[in-house]
Amino acid sequence: MTIDITLKGHRLFLHAMEGTPPDNENWIRRKNNVVNDFGSSSWHTALRLRSENKTLAQDYQLPDADYVLAGGAFPLILKEEGQVGTITISGLPDEEDHDLVTTGIRSFLEG
Repeated sequence: MTIDITLKGHRLFLHAMEGTPPDNENWIRRKNNVVNDFGSSSWHTALRLRSENKTLAQDYQLPDADYVLAGGAFPLILKEEGQVGTITISGLPDEEDHDLVTTGIRSFLEG
């Protein structure tokens, strides 16, 4: 599993657990692109577009090489500033990536 935190376009944190394939960073980049373009979690966007029978490539002209409908990326939003970054996990199944990110955010906010 790989974890990434980005703030205003700058990577603040990246950790790849031992044995994690390097391609996880590419998955993170593609998931973050979805969050940045749609303003919601990558899992929410994936589920919404699937339910509408839409694809990124055909309906939004967004290339698969740069975007992916997969869970694990979540927008970081500040009340007065809007979206300021992303927190992303890659390496687990889609819904598990999403659940881990949201659990971490929830724990931090309640902390």
